[in-house]
Amino acid sequence: MSIYVTDAEYDVIRSSAVLARVSMSDYCRAAATGVPLPTRFNRRALHALARIGNNLNQLARHANTTGRLEAEAELRRVLSELLDFIRAAR
Repeated sequence: MSIYVTDAEYDVIRSSAVLARVSMSDYCRAAATGVPLPTRFNRRALHALARIGNNLNQLARHANTTGRLEAEAELRRVLSELLDFIRAAR
């Protein structure tokens, strides 16, 4: 899909995208659909949540493979981190 804009409009879109720290395509898509751009907090939160989920997945895989949960303390730490994340997001 292509759109045509004036030089002035292009400069405004480019500047706005840079300030939002997103690509021009993402900026235009958000403007056209009304879907808000992800904030820096949302990106950090999603990254942290993905990291926590990955840790939980590794612990679950290990427990399923061995039939033992040797890393119970690590699991409790990761679960605590997840709960802290959920509380902070409220």
